[in-house]
Amino acid sequence: MRIPYGELKTINFIVNNENGHEHVLGRVHYAFVIPCRDCKHYDADDMECRENGIRPEPDGFCAWGEAREAL
Repeated sequence: MRIPYGELKTINFIVNNENGHEHVLGRVHYAFVIPCRDCKHYDADDMECRENGIRPEPDGFCAWGEAREAL
């Protein structure tokens, strides 16, 4: 299964009343993020991001994250 990194997803919490009508109780928007250590911009040797020049934590993440190609 492919993880949809960076794609905004939505979960609706729905209940049915006694008449069978659906009601949305809540809605959650989420997206999977790519940790720096798995990003194609992260240089593990220099521990630096080649996209924006910062020195992130390996477990950190940012808006520029892109998954590396699968081996």
